[in-house]
Amino acid sequence: MSAKAAKTTTTTPAAEAAPADDMFTINFDSDDEEEDEEDEEEEEDEAAEPSAKRARKDADKPVRQVIVPRDPTLKKLDAITTAIMKATGNDDDGGFSMFNTSSSYPMQMVLKKEMAVARKMLKEGKHSQALCVLIAIFMNMERYDYWFSDSDDSRMVETTFTSFYKLVQDALKKDDATLRLTGRDVLVEKMAKLGRAAKESFDYEFKWFD
Repeated sequence: MSAKAAKTTTTTPAAEAAPADDMFTINFDSDDEEEDEEDEEEEEDEAAEPSAKRARKDADKPVRQVIVPRDPTLKKLDAITTAIMKATGNDDDGGFSMFNTSSSYPMQMVLKKEMAVARKMLKEGKHSQALCVLIAIFMNMERYDYWFSDSDDSRMVETTFTSFYKLVQDALKKDDATLRLTGRDVLVEKMAKLGRAAKESFDYEFKWFD
């Protein structure tokens, strides 16, 4: 993948220099299905293991985190969620929400509007800010997946995925220090999983992080 040609660092200089409260840490649990199956099979055995041994096993698990600037990510995350709720006739109060096939179009229009914001930032050289917007878009794409899982316009869904993919590729051409990003590989893997699930479950065809 061309984007991964950019230099990846475990901890970026920018992240080191920034105050801890200036950065936002996104924790992703392991998505390895084989590990999940093994965990289920070994559940009873683990209960009988000494606590020290269990602690060592937990410590050996890979840390799956993405760290990005806090304010631009969280503000945009909330703004997109609010826009999706409004566009689909739901209340943004954290309560029960209703989505159906007719929700797909307005949800995608919100996503496309925010992609235009990220595209403009990339053209202006605001790569870190653009990535924050794209991550906020992705988190909403994943959380409210009705836009692709319950749609009667497969072409529009495929275009939305493709447009998002291209923008992320453009953003990730910059190195981690420029983007103020830690956890590039984890982020790409998480995005890749969502696209693969959409393709496998609904037979969509689009270019993605394969």
